[in-house]
Amino acid sequence: MSKDDSVDPPPYPGAPVEQPSDSKIPSARGQDYVHAGDSMDVNLGPMWGLAVPAYGRGGSVRGKVELKQDAHAKSVEAKATLGELAGPRPVRFIEAAQMLRAEDGYAFAFPLPACVDINGVQTLLPPSFSTTTYDSTCTIAYMLKIELSRTGLRRHETIRLPVSYFPRSMADQMGRDGIPIPADATGEPLADDESIASIALKPSMANRGAIYLSIPAARAFASGTQIPFLLTLFFPDAPATAKLLSSEGNIRIALRRRTRIGLPDSIVGKDVESVEKTMARAEIREIKSGKEGVLFVSGSIGTGERGHEANWAVPDLCDTQYRITVSVPAPASVVNDVPSWDGEIPVTLVTDGYGQVDDSTPALQMAKLVPKPTAYQISRYAL
Repeated sequence: MSKDDSVDPPPYPGAPVEQPSDSKIPSARGQDYVHAGDSMDVNLGPMWGLAVPAYGRGGSVRGKVELKQDAHAKSVEAKATLGELAGPRPVRFIEAAQMLRAEDGYAFAFPLPACVDINGVQTLLPPSFSTTTYDSTCTIAYMLKIELSRTGLRRHETIRLPVSYFPRSMADQMGRDGIPIPADATGEPLADDESIASIALKPSMANRGAIYLSIPAARAFASGTQIPFLLTLFFPDAPATAKLLSSEGNIRIALRRRTRIGLPDSIVGKDVESVEKTMARAEIREIKSGKEGVLFVSGSIGTGERGHEANWAVPDLCDTQYRITVSVPAPASVVNDVPSWDGEIPVTLVTDGYGQVDDSTPALQMAKLVPKPTAYQISRYAL
């Protein structure tokens, strides 16, 4: 996994953050996430309808501790493990702690930075995540721990709470409905159109023809939308081949999600393990003829559920990527004479369309990718 394309992080405060006033903590108990302990309750504010509290980009893990009458508190401390990747190569992103004061209502706030330093690389703070491959498991967890020290010989109390981080991201431009067919209908890609990205598929054997896939050259596509494409079959010297390859059901275009996990160097001959899933298959809407031996196949492919999918990466450790794959196999009757064609083009998915992002709210649909942490995970991560 490449360490390129690093981004500059905003400064993360080294000193304790300013404690919030009580007025900043929601008081509607029916809508708040409140964990009841033996001697204290922890209020983390709105639940967003999820099993655990969730936060978006630029948010803060913010709440307050409410002591019960018989708490006999000596001190109250809040600790946050703001990101830990647990897997074959574990790493923590940020750890912070605050001593809570009675005059502040035992309130706390831990900012979630936009970027963090992970193994010397500046990286966007990754979302909560969990996946299992054949040989390993990788989890990105965010945890909060509240410790109550009590006077005398009374038993101290510790509450560990998982929280989720689901940052929103935005497409860089408005979507488009389709890819235009070249005016001269020769089949050559629109090389001078910077709004279109094209690739040439690779044949399984030498051939004088060509097949091109063209999609919008957007840097990012919103999940839940359609990506238009144009597949050009260019066989001026063998017109029958173009028709043969474009027969019904022979063109296979799919959007695939690939999650990769970096493995320890001790695993000989294997440094990355990956798991893939087909997210959508293309819908072919129209096939048009150009000049002799040239066919244009147009359609679109979905990008999964709205707000559900997005690229992210922890360099050299774990990432989620998307790509459009194309396969145009030769029919069995001519497999020895006509090549099969394959290709892929990487795409970046984001949670929201152009101009739709509100960073103050988490991308709640991403919660479907993360199971609720088990009691073992909570005790393991929140140290």
